[in-house]
Amino acid sequence: MTFNLSQKDNHYPVTQLGQDGGKLMITKNDLYDISAALAIIRSNPQYELNVEILDKIIRVLKLDDNDFEDNQIRKAIASIENMDQERWHYAYHNNFYVNHCLLKNKQLYQLLINICTEIKQLLEMQNYERVYDLVDSVHCVPDIIAENNFS
Repeated sequence: MTFNLSQKDNHYPVTQLGQDGGKLMITKNDLYDISAALAIIRSNPQYELNVEILDKIIRVLKLDDNDFEDNQIRKAIASIENMDQERWHYAYHNNFYVNHCLLKNKQLYQLLINICTEIKQLLEMQNYERVYDLVDSVHCVPDIIAENNFS
C-alpha cells in the first residue's frame, strides 16, 4: 500500500488545504495525539466509534483556521458521544503547552489525511485484519514527523 502525494490521486487535494490564506495549525503535540489514537485503534480495530474518531482527526487536519488552540486532536476525539473513556482517557485531559511548534508542510498534512482515510475505508469494509496491519505499520508516522522537525 502506498500513499501517493500527487494531486490527482489524493482524497483531498493539497490545493484544498489552507485555502484563502488560512494557516494549517496543528502542533507537534497534536501529532503525538494522532499516534496515540492510531495505537488505540490498532488495539481494538472493531471498536464501533473508530470511523468517527478518524473523521474527527481528518477534520482537524483539514481545518483552515487562523484561531489556534492547544489540544485540537484531543478535543475533537473527546467531543464524540459514548466514547470508552477508560480506553481514550488521554483525550479527556487537556494539557497546557508553552512551546508551539506548528506543522506547516501541506504535503505532510495530506499524508496524514490519506493514512486516516485509508484506515477509515478499511474499517467501513469491516476488514479488521487489514486495519490492524495498516495501523501497525503507520501508527508511528506522526511521531516520526514530529521528531524529525516536520520533515
